[in-house]
Amino acid sequence: MSTEQQLTAAIDAPLVADVGSAIALAIESADGRRYLYVAGHTAAWQRDAHGELVPSLGAPVTANTLFDLASLTKPMATSTLIAQELSDAASPWTLDTEIGALLPRVAGLPVADRTVASLISHASGLPAWRDFYAESVGEEDQREAIKAAVCASEPQRAAGQTAVYSDLGFLLLGWALEATTGQNQDTLFNDRVARPLGLSRTAYGPVAGSENGRSDVCATEIWPPRCASGAPLIGVVHDDNCAGLGGVAGHAGLFGTAGDVAIWARHWRGLVDGSIGPHEARELGVDADIAQTLVALRGAPDTTWRGAFDTPSPPPAISNAGSSSPAGTFGHLGFTGTSVWVAPSVGSVVLLTNRVHPSRDNSTGIRRLRPAVHDLAWRWLRRD
Repeated sequence: MSTEQQLTAAIDAPLVADVGSAIALAIESADGRRYLYVAGHTAAWQRDAHGELVPSLGAPVTANTLFDLASLTKPMATSTLIAQELSDAASPWTLDTEIGALLPRVAGLPVADRTVASLISHASGLPAWRDFYAESVGEEDQREAIKAAVCASEPQRAAGQTAVYSDLGFLLLGWALEATTGQNQDTLFNDRVARPLGLSRTAYGPVAGSENGRSDVCATEIWPPRCASGAPLIGVVHDDNCAGLGGVAGHAGLFGTAGDVAIWARHWRGLVDGSIGPHEARELGVDADIAQTLVALRGAPDTTWRGAFDTPSPPPAISNAGSSSPAGTFGHLGFTGTSVWVAPSVGSVVLLTNRVHPSRDNSTGIRRLRPAVHDLAWRWLRRD
């Protein structure tokens, strides 16, 4: 059986084994070979009047199917926009700039002295997460209530002491981008990332028309606090805190296709391994040395995080990137079941699923799927 046949088999099998209903895989090698595989349906389970799960058949997944990218928003939107600012000599952004100098509303608050470097590398000492959505339900202006609470958050440890993956840090970075540019994050992403790179299917939600049953959008969870009717979330962001902010934030909110994520990954790979051309580099507006610095930035000791990106866990841990990822591989995961891994001079692998459908409790399937698919993908990229 060829590697491609094994990939197909590996992706088909888990569709009945707790990995949601939809999978899309895009692999691109450094020499431009492309392998795009899609599987499953945009089927959506719903709860009937008795609370029983009943299925509804959706359209087959295609290369144009939209997935909730979840935390892939961090590298694709926020970190790429920050890299552009760091590449602009006229910008107030540097890695050593304190967030208080970029986001005036946190001046004098406990987070004000945390630097861009510490926030982007998850080493700021901020908590990993807090349910701001639940805390702010019923507020007259939920978005403002969440923003005030995040800005007032107190670090739990000194910056640089240890790395703790934190949504709060990227919320602050996203608002700092808005404050220094005078534009909303969705506009910034559309104008400065999606349009130059030709990401025609990727944008912040909500996805227009999904309330009327668009067949090209994958359902996520039937989450009781937001799904009183029993129907799943479709085309609106799965992340509660992002939902409370109107669907646009620095840590989550993007919807996109596997092919679009692969295009973005190609540009970052080219910046890091030097294969990108001057014209393409100008399109993205990121200097190669800035990209290389961010991919190497270690904010704290004993962490797999390098700047805005994760790196494969060393043995004996089982890495989501597989056991055979090439040297220098960097990437990111998303809570909804999404991931992107980039290997300089080798290629990139994008694996999108809706593993939270119909419930976020589905975790064993994705933990099995990711390493298996990535090991096969690395083998394909190495022409084994």
